[in-house]
Amino acid sequence: MLSFGSIYGVVGVFCFVLLEFDQFYHYCLLCFIGLYLLVILSLLTVFICLML
Repeated sequence: MLSFGSIYGVVGVFCFVLLEFDQFYHYCLLCFIGLYLLVILSLLTVFICLML
């Protein structure tokens, strides 16, 4: 079974190749990062509300 580190490494290299290949994938990656940050912020907001 692959470890998470190797999976992220493969995904990182794959994304880098796509970024070099076409600018379109750059916007897809930005959208993915934006959604990831949005999920983290929403989880932090729920956690803070539960702590209060």
